[in-house]
Amino acid sequence: MYGQDDKVITQSKLEKVLFNNEEYMKELKSIVMIQCVGSRNEEHPYCSRMCCAEAIKNALKAREINPDINVIILYRDIRTYGFKEKYYNIARDKGIIFIEFDENKPPEVKKENSQLNIVLEGKDVGKLKIDTDLVVLSTGIVPPEDNFDLAKMLKVPLNEDKFFLEAHVKLRPSDFATEGIFLCGTARGTANISESIAQAISAASRAVTILSKETLETEGVTAHVLEEKCLGCGRCVEICPYKAIELIEVDKQMGLFSNTIKKAHVIKVVCKGCGTCVAECPDSAMNLDHFGTTQIAPMIEEAIQVKEKEWTPRIIAFLCNWCSYAGADLAGVSRYQYPPNIRIIRVMCSGGISRSYILKAFLNGADGVFVGGCHIGDCHYISGNEYALDRLDHIKNFLGKIGIEEERFERHWISASEGKQFSEIVTEFTKKIEMLGERVKNS
Repeated sequence: MYGQDDKVITQSKLEKVLFNNEEYMKELKSIVMIQCVGSRNEEHPYCSRMCCAEAIKNALKAREINPDINVIILYRDIRTYGFKEKYYNIARDKGIIFIEFDENKPPEVKKENSQLNIVLEGKDVGKLKIDTDLVVLSTGIVPPEDNFDLAKMLKVPLNEDKFFLEAHVKLRPSDFATEGIFLCGTARGTANISESIAQAISAASRAVTILSKETLETEGVTAHVLEEKCLGCGRCVEICPYKAIELIEVDKQMGLFSNTIKKAHVIKVVCKGCGTCVAECPDSAMNLDHFGTTQIAPMIEEAIQVKEKEWTPRIIAFLCNWCSYAGADLAGVSRYQYPPNIRIIRVMCSGGISRSYILKAFLNGADGVFVGGCHIGDCHYISGNEYALDRLDHIKNFLGKIGIEEERFERHWISASEGKQFSEIVTEFTKKIEMLGERVKNS
């Protein structure tokens, strides 16, 4: 009915009427507000966090203008965040009626002759038919359709709801993984005005830390090329999410002759250190400062050396820095227990986990290997986990061919807020490895 009848409007339109056309409100006898329209469904599963408070605010204003008006709010759950709960209590005291409906049977708006009516099945009151003069829809907040294009242009990630994704929900809530770009308000998700203002202040403060400096230092974790190994295939150029690698021409002297060949070259100020190029390079000609093969390989060897008096599964877990490692950290802080025989190795991104790391773990005696990364679409390095997904699926198939049960390897997407899920997943994985038993070390 919305768009077909001018008596079916949104909360934002009602707000304009309340403050600009009080005479119209005095003529009305009843208003019915319907919550969660277009949100908390399969397409938009999240709560917009402000609709309930806005509906209650507008309902109170309507009663203030017209004390005789009958206001009914149809809801799934009333979610008045923070101190706004008091306005819900005030609304009840003022005689505003709240009726809960079944989420599987939402209210239907119908028109008989010129009369609007709502048909619904209330949880506590059964089937109802309500005549009303005005229907107000509490529509949810949805991200702009061009977010994807903007994200691609700025080289920043989106979350599963198509809002922009911060670098770290706890440590860098106003930053992107891409330096120098900040976010706030409803760009990062649903938020009310006070939250948006607080986030805007945070984003502005973060921007000042850059603008106040005469010179900027690049990150320490960046990729570099081992030129003697590089064949100039260009695979690293194709997959780099930040376009931080280019092919350059290099003159190579061969006795009396010279030849021009192509070599990969890392643009250090652009590189973010995800390590995807390191994992994808077929010639092992790429490495990552501080989180490369030079550091990871000895960690694998040492982690396997630890043995208990009685056999317990020795499991290597490669966790990405921004999501799954943070999830493991949250599990610890929240006291969600998981087996102590999980040896965690932190990597910058699951996209930087090469096949050689997993094979090295098994060949050195690991009973199981676990890989954790950001959810698809949530990668802090834009597309690193997508390359990891393809690579890790291939390695799982390869393990069976070399005599290692596929069940000994698992890959899961775990966010920074999923500490409990991390605990449950690795606990189940450990039980599976215990059932498979000790693996004989390959020679």
